Amino acid sequence: MDTLEVLKRSGLLPETSSDQLSALAKLCSQVEYEPRVIIGKQGDEAKKLCVIEEGLVSIIVELGLGREQVVQTASRFDIIGWSAMLPSYRYTATVKTVERTKALVFDGQELRNLRFSNPELGYALYVGIASVLATRLRNTFLQLIGIT
Repeated sequence: MDTLEVLKRSGLLPETSSDQLSALAKLCSQVEYEPRVIIGKQGDEAKKLCVIEEGLVSIIVELGLGREQVVQTASRFDIIGWSAMLPSYRYTATVKTVERTKALVFDGQELRNLRFSNPELGYALYVGIASVLATRLRNTFLQLIGIT
């Protein structure tokens, strides 16, 4: 699938023009991860944001004393690594591939710099990140109360 289509379907830029989508597409690279690869580790500096093109990853919360809990999975068109956009720029969970996963990968610093170099695109990106966060929070809440 082409990069523009993946970005469009991801919701990373929910209210955007095709020009903005094209500008964002120029900032990513396509990376393929083998199964059981850690893309980002809880507590580490969040250097990248990814949009999953194909595959499946687990979102794992480390509870301490070697305990961990899978809280969600993410797959096609989902966004992972949003922590790269928000202070403290630390991953809030560990993301580990379950199967071979192809992703569009963005440098977090480069995305954050958009707020200065291209404020309109930067703003649209933050709106998309807020939407991702709201959805994840709702899904986690539903899971905690036992609905899903």
